[in-house]
Amino acid sequence: MLNEDKQLLWHIAVHEAGHLLACAVFGKNLAADQSFIIKMNKNGLDINNIQASGHVSLDLSQYEKQEQFKEWLMINYLIGHRADLLINAMANEALFENDKKCWNKCATENEMNSLEQIQALFKQHTKIADDFINANQNFIKNVANLLIKKQTLVYKDVESLLSQIKFTSEFPLSTLS
Repeated sequence: MLNEDKQLLWHIAVHEAGHLLACAVFGKNLAADQSFIIKMNKNGLDINNIQASGHVSLDLSQYEKQEQFKEWLMINYLIGHRADLLINAMANEALFENDKKCWNKCATENEMNSLEQIQALFKQHTKIADDFINANQNFIKNVANLLIKKQTLVYKDVESLLSQIKFTSEFPLSTLS
C-alpha cells in the first residue's frame, strides 16, 4: 500500500499522462514545439493564475481554428480524470475540478443547452477517451512512473514512449493529425 503522499503523486502522474496521451495526436509537432513540457508538483503549480497539480504544455495555436479541435479539447479535459479512474479503479476528484469546469464551459459555448444534449456529448466523449486509454494503459503507466521520478519531462524524455501509442478508430480525430 502506498503512503498518502506517494498515492497522491501517482494520481497526479496518471492524470497528466492521460493528458499527454490525448496530445499524442499532434505527434511530429511535439518534437518541434520548444514549449512542450509536462510538470507535476503535489504542492501545486501556478498555470496562468490557476492552481494545478500538474500540466502538459504545448503550443496548439495552429490547430485552434480547425473544426475538430474543440472536440479534441473537450476530450482532453476528460482524459486525465478518466485515465486516473481506469488505471487506479478510483480517481482523485480534486484533480479533475479545473478540467470539469473547462469541459462544461466548452459544452455551453458549443450551444449545448439541454441537459440531455450535454449528457449525450459527455457520454460520447467519455467512451472515446476510455477506449483510447484502454488501448494505451502501458503508455500511461510508463509516463506516470517517469513523471514521478523526474517531476518535469520534455520531449526527449517521452519520445520513445510516444512512438508506442495505439490509436483507436475515434482517436485521433480525423483532421488534427
